[in-house]
Amino acid sequence: MSGQDSSPEKRSWKKPTNTRQRTSFASLDRFRQPGQSALDAVRRASEEKCLLDPKELYISLLKATPEERKEALLLQYEVAKEKKSHFWIQEMRKNAACDFPVDWVDDNMPALNGQRMRQHRTKSSSRSASSLDNLEQPHDFRLDSNPNLPVHRSDAADLLQEDPKPKKSSMKSSSSSQSKEKKKVTLVEPEQRSKEVESRRQHRRTQEQKSSTSKQRSSREESRHTHTQERKRDTSTSKHKRDTEQRSRSPRRRSSERRRSVSESEDTLTVSIPSSKVQKDLTCPLECGSHDKKLRRHVVEHHLPIMFKRINVNLDVPAQVEALKWLLSKAFEAGTTLQGAVDWINTSRPISPDYGLNPIHHGMCTTACRILGVDPPEVFTLHPINSPAVLLFWRCLLAILTRCNSQDIRDFRWFGFSEPTMAVEVVQEALSESESEPGDLIVVDECDNVDSDHSEHFDEPSTSSGLPNVFDSHFHLDRTSKVIWPDNPNGHTVEELISVSKHGSSRPSVPVNVVGGVVVYSEPQNYPAADFQLDGPWKVAAGVHPKHYQKFSTAKRLALNGLLEHPKVAALGEIGLDRTIPPGEWRAQELVFENVLRMSKPELPLVLHLRGPSGDTYGSDVTGRCQAIMRRVCRREQKIHVHCFTGLSQVVNDWLSDFPNTFFGVTAAVRRFDEEQKSGLRAIPRNRLLLETDAPYFPVGNVPYSTPAYLGDTAAFVAVYLNIGPCDLMQLTLRNAMTLYGS
Repeated sequence: MSGQDSSPEKRSWKKPTNTRQRTSFASLDRFRQPGQSALDAVRRASEEKCLLDPKELYISLLKATPEERKEALLLQYEVAKEKKSHFWIQEMRKNAACDFPVDWVDDNMPALNGQRMRQHRTKSSSRSASSLDNLEQPHDFRLDSNPNLPVHRSDAADLLQEDPKPKKSSMKSSSSSQSKEKKKVTLVEPEQRSKEVESRRQHRRTQEQKSSTSKQRSSREESRHTHTQERKRDTSTSKHKRDTEQRSRSPRRRSSERRRSVSESEDTLTVSIPSSKVQKDLTCPLECGSHDKKLRRHVVEHHLPIMFKRINVNLDVPAQVEALKWLLSKAFEAGTTLQGAVDWINTSRPISPDYGLNPIHHGMCTTACRILGVDPPEVFTLHPINSPAVLLFWRCLLAILTRCNSQDIRDFRWFGFSEPTMAVEVVQEALSESESEPGDLIVVDECDNVDSDHSEHFDEPSTSSGLPNVFDSHFHLDRTSKVIWPDNPNGHTVEELISVSKHGSSRPSVPVNVVGGVVVYSEPQNYPAADFQLDGPWKVAAGVHPKHYQKFSTAKRLALNGLLEHPKVAALGEIGLDRTIPPGEWRAQELVFENVLRMSKPELPLVLHLRGPSGDTYGSDVTGRCQAIMRRVCRREQKIHVHCFTGLSQVVNDWLSDFPNTFFGVTAAVRRFDEEQKSGLRAIPRNRLLLETDAPYFPVGNVPYSTPAYLGDTAAFVAVYLNIGPCDLMQLTLRNAMTLYGS
């Protein structure tokens, strides 16, 4: 019993580690069904308040992603906390510390006694430090054999003050002398000890005087050598300059100049970088205010038409040639030919000689030569430009854009949406000459070329302006008003938002006639009054954004319940799950979501906001969790509007399988879709597709916000990936919105 800790506190802490406590946990296989992951089994066990075996749980989560592992640990931790299982928490904290930072473990899975992992190590180190302070002076092992040996004790601080730090040479000599002294087993008397110390000091002073004399001699020799080298350098200055000029003209010299030059001295290390390298691609030459470090990404995304976003796709080349001709007509005087533009670039040299053409552009330039009727060279070069086809290179287009005014730059970006992009003959000629698949062709129709058969079966609102009618299925009036009128955000109407965009400095590239839309109020603190007035064809959706779940009090629940009875309120939303909050809050967010779902009705559409954690682009996990909750609460015939859809084709199929009345809203975020997301967009049935701006988010113009007036620009982006005309897309989404929200 003497070797054990008698502290009652520690004995009680060790109690949960007995065999009976360890074997009382449930097995994970009891909750796992065929084809389901370990995370699904953990969720089911946590809902039933069952605590799983920590070792089995940790092993089953080894193949899971870090986010799934965190969710499983936090769900089980809440159960362990309720059951006050010290052993489970202690074991899982140790396991979690192997995969996650200690700070995360202490913040999200704290011990029941409040002990932190970092504090535990700090206490142990402090105990070791205090124990060192209390140690007595070291004990010589020779005293064990002969305790009568005389011992001399002295203060080490006094010796350090009188005895400065020895040089390397003296350290070597002292170490060798110490090694020799180890062979002698004798203790020195105090008087003899003081004499030896004084003799060593005298020897050290002599050595320091000799070393200082040698340093002075070497410095004088070094100064004479430096003077001789400077004289030689002065005589060869002119020759060095001539050699430098010759090397600067060679490509090898240019590549060496781009390297970092390093100069090292005795005390400092200096790294110098050429100023041209530092300033490279930091600012856009069009003075648009961008500081994107990737200039090509910025130019292609914000200044070039959509047909320039793909490299070496032959079917885009005819449209690129037409866009190039239009740009030359704006940048140069009338009558300027393609060769004239080539001569201007070769003469003015607006492109740095550090850049060249990638061989991947060879196919594009060869196809362009066939369309332009010129002979292609064997190798396309940028310095100098040896073919008009090289003008399609993005740096050449950027150089030409610097000659244009701001309006022409803006019109060139949207080339192909406001006017025809190419003639049909050119497209057919390119199809016959290229080896690409016909499915890669992108055709953007004019707004006047609308199939009249569609409009005969749909009673859409008429307009005398000739613009296509659109319905914005999701936008925020309160948030957009705060962005446009930060000093006075209250009391503004939807018509004011549209008017600001139509008559502002950055007008929509695809003008439309907004005949309806859904105004979303998702912040409980911004709910309108129960008897609010809203004129015009606008409808309202009221809900609680998942990030504002903590503000959804009992009073706000009653207020939302009253708003759902208003005749203008046509939907419950936006509601849902958002995993960008700390994982410890996910369960509370789900409870609020489930409570709000119980207020739904099958005929009242639900507007869902589903967003995965950081790094989860598709949000498949959070969507699966939402569907699991809705299957328990909602009916199969429930109308659903999945807002800002960015998922995969499998997610579309899952929604339509569980809830056939599901619609999918698409925003301007399609500009950043990858191939998987584009496949998901194409998997949406045409009669289930909606367009939305989500204003003030996803701006498409030069202003930092969006409004319903920019829905035509959003339609143009979406139409490209669906291989449909923008006006046809706007017409069918208008019909779908009327089906979901009523006329």
